[in-house]
Amino acid sequence: MIVSLKSNIDLKKLLAEVKRLAFWEDGSKALMAFKQSCHIHDVVIKGALKSSPILESALEEISKLRQCPALFLMVNVVPPGVIIPQHTDTLIAHPVHGDRPRLERWHLPIITNDKCQWWDEVNQDIPMKQGYWHGPMPYWNKHDVRNGGTTERIHLVVDLDLEYDEKSISEWKEELDKKELENKKQLELASEKLKKRQQEELVASQPKEESLMKQPIEQAVGHLLNLDDKTNHGTAKS
Repeated sequence: MIVSLKSNIDLKKLLAEVKRLAFWEDGSKALMAFKQSCHIHDVVIKGALKSSPILESALEEISKLRQCPALFLMVNVVPPGVIIPQHTDTLIAHPVHGDRPRLERWHLPIITNDKCQWWDEVNQDIPMKQGYWHGPMPYWNKHDVRNGGTTERIHLVVDLDLEYDEKSISEWKEELDKKELENKKQLELASEKLKKRQQEELVASQPKEESLMKQPIEQAVGHLLNLDDKTNHGTAKS
């Protein structure tokens, strides 16, 4: 099950930070900022994060959304017209997590276009919208990546450590949907209360407005009556 989660990261600022990273070509004409399975505590990434607060915020965002700590980080650039042929992503053994860590891989498209495509042998085409986290991506399936557009495809790729979480993605998504529904109901309730209060304030203010409107009219009528009385009185004397 692959889901999409809205990101609140400022993509323009994130792109500016990413553009400052050092990239190398991996042989398929794709550009990589960090090596495969590069741990977030690796000296290279730690150095990059020190000068990249938005990139660090993105790591924190997906970690909080999924309630799992970030483990590995990659930034991939697929230039226009490049096709990365079918392959599977092999995890590199890590001294702490061994050769088969339990991971969830999430992609955040920073720049993309409607002619970029991820295809794998199980899910076929998986659309990935800019500004959303997409995952868990099945990196173990045979897949290819294509950029048929005229702009770069730049993705932030984060691997989360599932050793800290026993919940399946479907259970987690169900809980997330429940929380979103509860938040929606609370917002609707707050909106109804606000409308009710505004109506009550409007009703309460109406008599005051009417009295304020009547007052100058009554004063004007009284003034005219006084003038009329004076005129009549003067005529009778003459």
